[in-house]
This record gives sequence, structure tokens and C-alpha cells, in this order.
Amino acid sequence: MARLTYIYCATMASQAEQLGRYSQAHTHWRDAAKMARKSENRVWAENRAEFCLKAPIFIRDRHENTDRKTV
Repeated sequence: MARLTYIYCATMASQAEQLGRYSQAHTHWRDAAKMARKSENRVWAENRAEFCLKAPIFIRDRHENTDRKTV
């Protein structure tokens, strides 16, 4: 069985984000944070995980605002 590494988890998280799969990305970023050896990488992964929790709301709100017709 392959050993999970920070770079593997971060790569999977980044790809999931690009596809709009924020729940998956959140899980991968949390895994990456656990695997990080450097504090900078851990903080980055924790921040991305938090973003992924909020991203669907932000994106939905942004689309709703642009879809509204102005009178």
C-alpha cells in the first residue's frame, strides 16, 4: 500500500478544487495538513481546507448575484 505524503495529498486537493469538488478537496487538504513536516505547509493546508468549506457558499452567492436582472 502506498504511503500518503504531503505532496500527494496537496496535489489531490488542488485537483479536486479545480474540478469544484470542494468536499473532497477539504478532506485532502486536512490529510495534507496532518502529513506536513514544515509548519508553513501545515498552515497552508489548514487554510485551504477552511476555504474549501466556505467556497461552495461563496460561489453560489456570486452566481446568484450575477444571475439577477437589474431593473
